[in-house]
Parts: sequence; structure tokens; C-alpha cells
Amino acid sequence: MMKSLLLALAAVPLCVFASDQAPKCDAEGGQACFEAAIEYHRAQAYDKALLCAEKSCMEGHGGGCFYLGFARQQKGEHAQSNPFYEKACSAGYAAGCLSLGNNYRLGLGAEVSEEKSRAYYQRACDLGEELGCSHLKPHAGSMH
Repeated sequence: MMKSLLLALAAVPLCVFASDQAPKCDAEGGQACFEAAIEYHRAQAYDKALLCAEKSCMEGHGGGCFYLGFARQQKGEHAQSNPFYEKACSAGYAAGCLSLGNNYRLGLGAEVSEEKSRAYYQRACDLGEELGCSHLKPHAGSMH
């Protein structure tokens, strides 16, 4: 799931602009706002993407929360990314759980914790994120 989101963000047709997405976000919220955030991101309208993601997250959509965490992580604001990843994970968005697992494993914005890392990887795996499952295998993602 995280790979597909990152691939969606990377496949950026620069001429696309999400002006048609904003009214849908206003009317429908949640998923529509997350979709608008992705479209604005693709159009490199990052401020608008963040606004849509904030609305999506406030309405409990894990994708919007993940986007907010990812945006902060890209700026090196790891401690600020983790609460958004936690919200995403709690909402059942596997990429948020995977990101938290990585951050606890690497000590990004949190103390290194193998126990917490494995718990978040397990949650990501349970939600269908294959990378979470692969980190649970013996010696995968070891902190040593």
C-alpha cells in the first residue's frame, strides 16, 4: 500500500490540476479530500494538498493523516510526523503503521523500540501491507 502511494505521488503528470477535486472534497470529505490532496500533490500545489489532507485527516480518513505525516517526514520533522502516522494507523491505514514501525526501528522522532516497531509492523501486516510482514521475518529490519 505504501509503495502504491509513493508510486502514485511519483507518477506526476505536471499539467494536471485538481481544481475539479476541491468541490468534491468540500461536499464529500474524507476519501474525496484525500484524493484531492494526491491530485494537488501531483500538480505540485503542495499548500492545497496539505489543506485537503488536513480536512481528510480531521474527518478520520487514514490516508489524509498519512499524507500529513509523510509531508513532515520529508522535511525531516520526524517527531511531528509520528502523531499523524499514529492517527493513520489507528484509522486502519497500513502505510501509517509501517511508517511508525520504521520510525521506532530507526529512532526517527522516537526512542528506538524493537517492541513498538514489531507491533506496528504486525498491524501493518494484518492490514495487508507486505512490507510490514517482511519486517517481521527473522533478522529482517534488525536493529543490530
